[in-house]
Amino acid sequence: MKIIISLLIILISFIKISTCIDCKDFYSPEGNPCPCLSNPCGFVVPCYPFNDGSYLCGCNLVTEVFDDGTKTCVDRDECADGTSGCTNGCSNRVDGFDCTCPSGYRLQSDGKSCSDIDECAEGSSGCSHGCNNNGGSFTCTCPAGYRLGSNGKTCELNDPCANNNCEGTCVASGSTFTCRCDSGYTLSSNGYSCNDIDECAKGTNNCAQGCSNNGGSFSCYCDAGYTLASNGYSCNDIDECAKGTDSCAQGCTNNGGSYSCYCGAGYTLASNGYSCNDIDECAKGTDSCAQGCANNDGSYSCSCGAGYTLDGDGYSCNDIDECAKGTSGCAQSCSNSIGSYSCSCSAGYTLAGDGKTCTDVDECAKGTSGCAQGCTNSIGSYSCYCGAGFNLGSDGKSCTSINGCDKGVSGCSQGCLSNNGGYTCYCDSGYSLDSDGKTCNDIDECSNGISGCTQQCNNSPGTYSCSCKSGYNLGVDGKTCNDIDECQENIDGCQKNCNNIPGSFYCSCDPNYFLNSDNKTCSLISSCLTGNGGCQHNCSDVGGSITCSCGKGYLLDDDTKSCSDIDECANNPCSSNSRCENKPGSFACVANVQPKHYISSVIPSTTLGGVASFFGVFGDSHQDITLTIGGNDCPIIYNSSNIINCTAQPGSGKHSVNLTQNGVVFIGNNIYQYESIIKACPKDCSNENQGTCNTVNGECKCKQGFDGFDCSIKLHDNSTITLPENEVTVGNGVSSISNQDTNFKIYFKSLKEIDFNGEIVQTFNLTDNWKLVTSNIVNNEDTNNNYLFTQTLKNTTCTVTVTIEEVKQDSEFLFAGTTFTVSKGLVKFTISIADYQYSSFLNTLQLEMISMAGKVEDSNYNNDCNNKDTEIETNSADQSTTSFNVIKISKNNKILGARFINRVISDGKPTFLSTTIKNETDSIIVVLNLPHCTKECLIDPDFSLLVDPQFQAECESKSRKWVVPVAVVVSVVGFSGLAVAGFILYKKQSIAIKVQIHKLKRFNQD
Repeated sequence: MKIIISLLIILISFIKISTCIDCKDFYSPEGNPCPCLSNPCGFVVPCYPFNDGSYLCGCNLVTEVFDDGTKTCVDRDECADGTSGCTNGCSNRVDGFDCTCPSGYRLQSDGKSCSDIDECAEGSSGCSHGCNNNGGSFTCTCPAGYRLGSNGKTCELNDPCANNNCEGTCVASGSTFTCRCDSGYTLSSNGYSCNDIDECAKGTNNCAQGCSNNGGSFSCYCDAGYTLASNGYSCNDIDECAKGTDSCAQGCTNNGGSYSCYCGAGYTLASNGYSCNDIDECAKGTDSCAQGCANNDGSYSCSCGAGYTLDGDGYSCNDIDECAKGTSGCAQSCSNSIGSYSCSCSAGYTLAGDGKTCTDVDECAKGTSGCAQGCTNSIGSYSCYCGAGFNLGSDGKSCTSINGCDKGVSGCSQGCLSNNGGYTCYCDSGYSLDSDGKTCNDIDECSNGISGCTQQCNNSPGTYSCSCKSGYNLGVDGKTCNDIDECQENIDGCQKNCNNIPGSFYCSCDPNYFLNSDNKTCSLISSCLTGNGGCQHNCSDVGGSITCSCGKGYLLDDDTKSCSDIDECANNPCSSNSRCENKPGSFACVANVQPKHYISSVIPSTTLGGVASFFGVFGDSHQDITLTIGGNDCPIIYNSSNIINCTAQPGSGKHSVNLTQNGVVFIGNNIYQYESIIKACPKDCSNENQGTCNTVNGECKCKQGFDGFDCSIKLHDNSTITLPENEVTVGNGVSSISNQDTNFKIYFKSLKEIDFNGEIVQTFNLTDNWKLVTSNIVNNEDTNNNYLFTQTLKNTTCTVTVTIEEVKQDSEFLFAGTTFTVSKGLVKFTISIADYQYSSFLNTLQLEMISMAGKVEDSNYNNDCNNKDTEIETNSADQSTTSFNVIKISKNNKILGARFINRVISDGKPTFLSTTIKNETDSIIVVLNLPHCTKECLIDPDFSLLVDPQFQAECESKSRKWVVPVAVVVSVVGFSGLAVAGFILYKKQSIAIKVQIHKLKRFNQD
């Protein structure tokens, strides 16, 4: 009010000095123009000139001031200009301000002064005993014999352990205490001393070989030739051969705890068991030489005598063929013999005295030619000749009169015709005479196309024959093929109807029947296919007669079609510590007493059995403690307030755990999963040509040209195609990836608490309450792609934190005891749920995560040739044999893959995580079920995005189509990744990042 009066006085004084007038009435003795003509107040705020040449801008003088920079009226900040009158804090607002007070003070009736709140007098302190008020606060006090508790308000008895004589730990209980010994010790009968437990002597040590007792513990050792395994109790054989620590001169064979030496061929093992001595095969006569033998170190070599050469086998001796090699020196013929050779001459020659040279024999002069008429000598031979009218005979010596056909010297292969002392050759039908005038060649009527066969032609010497395909008969002309009517001739074998077609036939059935797999017989169509035969549950059709049956937990009604629930609780199947609740088709046993102990995480044994560890809150009293896995007893070998170790029997699969102590049972529903020694990979990495499986962690390593978590995606091999860019947006817990006119969104919908029977206890909405805590944004550009969002659940102290971080380079990533590969460019999506307060120790959580595919409305892309319906593919492998569960969603040649690791970190301890996948028409639901965790929960799914090899870079059509939505549900916390750059939509801040894809490689590769 004082401020308003002051401002009015200033205004009145101003008006008294100068009179406000309109510009048209403005007059200046000096002749100056009206000051408002230059718009000094801008175009929004009115200007009021005065006759002295000054002006006033029309703002509310009480709540506003004129800003000469923006030419507008802005709010007056009474807190900043010191006119508020507040004695402590001041908060400015539009059209006014509010005075505030610090904690422990309240605003007085004048609206400006603050006075101390006396919490002690008002009874709001919460002190259990005494209370002292202070300025702005208070202090609680306790009477003698008591001390103030950790909450600063409640009084507790003084610590009875202050002057204890316990060797171990002192545990207070009211005004007294008890002593407790550390692990590995047992309390002495005096109640305060601790005696060491000799695990080696008691046989509770689990050592595979040797055991050495220590104070409060024990250590295992192994025999010579073995080394202690990383688990501290198993013994692994030392492979001296592989490590090179053996003393073998040549070969080494590893044995359990030792090794043995062996020697190569040509050596024998020495008496010391390490050295190798040479064997003299020549002296011992164990060689394989045909002639000579020379011993070598570790072997021997063979040799041969003159006229022989050593064979390629190194043992045999082969004769040297001087004739074949041309080293004999023979002028004409050479005859080889074993180890030697001899020369000879052809007919018409005689061997000279050197045994090698040949000289000519003149048979005509010597009269040894045998010619009937004339003789002509030649070098090494001679020739006979005949006179006119004679032909030289076939013996080359006799002479016969000329008649070629009669004498058989024509050379005709078939027919011969004599004429005028000569002859002419001719051929039979089906043959043609060759150009030599003598030879007859077969005519191939099939190749020449003159056979006349309608289907198949088979040529043979001098003739041919026609034949038909299956289902045809050859006609009487021997050339035409006629169809065989199998139906008419009753050779079809059809049970019902036969239908003839050219060269074959097919069978068909009457109405209400269908053709069986033998394609001949018919069966009646089952009535169960129509309306389930009227059955409420199961329908079976035997010979046309329908029989209805019911599922487990139901009975068939008198109408033989309906099913009624069986009330199992009527027979009281539950124990005395629980009550029975009937459910449709089943029942549940609910504990009458809520346990004060619970299991938060499990480290299971392998399928071979062994030590299993359970972590949680188990208290200090463990009377009659027992633990069962799937109904089988697990003998406890150690327990404390936060850990229980027992020896599990061999088994497989998923089981519930019952922990009983102090007469109260805790039931962990399906929290135990046997660990498979050999891990299977998703889809076995498709096949051996596309990827190899790492059986240690169940991860696929894809070969060149393939990608995806299961190596099922074939990469583009067309180097000329240009793949589309991805545009990724980040904000308010929503991850949006757009590629052309296809858009994927991933966001967190709600967090649910689930009770032991699977019912929802309460639901928290997560969609609109995120707060951006940190990001790496500099000058509107993302430097690291790191974001941190958080929110506190309504009316709770539980915080949910989402961290998004881009992976900068390919690396090995360790999560919950499992090591796997994370690729460069993948974005980790980590969700943490901390300090959740459960309604019951038996309850767990589920986090609902939505993945949605849609269409970008304002897209300018012509993408019709890539339009495809949503396809969903899941991995149904046994989770006890795998480390990952894989799903794949494809749309418009864009493929979104997800990998869920079957592990979770519960209260800082790794344990298994079961995954349930359900396919629906246009969606996929993934439920990750967690054990009971109170401090913090973490899980780790990955997401990757690739382009299908069938993607087309150019399309012609301009039409547009909608894309189908997809939903994913994830239990509790999530750590997920998308193989693109960082993204998220935020109301006050939005970042868009473009990522170029190259040739269908992973988005993070060049």
